[in-house]
Amino acid sequence: ALNPRDFWKRWHISLSSWIRDYLYLPLMKQPFRTRSTGGIAPTEGSSRTTAFRALFLTWFIMGFWHGAGWNFAIWGLYHATAIYLYRRVPVLNRLAQRIPVLGWGLMFLVAMAGWIPFRSQSLNQTITLFSRIIDPRAYHLAFNITHGFNIFAIMAILAGMIPAWWLHRNPPERPGLRATAATLQTAAIVLMTFFVFVYLKTNEQFIYFQF
Repeated sequence: ALNPRDFWKRWHISLSSWIRDYLYLPLMKQPFRTRSTGGIAPTEGSSRTTAFRALFLTWFIMGFWHGAGWNFAIWGLYHATAIYLYRRVPVLNRLAQRIPVLGWGLMFLVAMAGWIPFRSQSLNQTITLFSRIIDPRAYHLAFNITHGFNIFAIMAILAGMIPAWWLHRNPPERPGLRATAATLQTAAIVLMTFFVFVYLKTNEQFIYFQF
């Protein structure tokens, strides 16, 4: 995803579509729709004040839908702020259009940081974790040693993921090469699936039990 709107068209599609149809659009004074596909985006005929209020109120409610805690409210307002900034700061969208890799990298960081309040147990823990991100003293390589087998697994997954993606985007034209490419893709998928199962761990509690 290159921007927050694109992210929420891909992540939790059923929830984001329902929120848009039955909450965001009515707050924008627009008729609700049953099959919207545009994500939470500005609509024609609405003022900037109405759009701002609808955006932040929608995400504030969406946060509380996940859990009755201020950390979930912060999670919602965090994403509302990200969407608003991408709407109001043209350079962010130009970056994604001109240099997609940088746009994707920035959005990746924005999305990953957004999971902090979602997974935190309290508001204080949320604030603490956010403060650790911006504290240069918190980054010490000596305290983040990755075991050798983990590095091997990461490299093996990347060795499967990158060629599988490249072959999918650039299929060979010659029939013989297409067969070879299909074999390589299959081998890459099998390799990645193997390591996923190797690292698969049982979870004592399903994440949505708390919501």
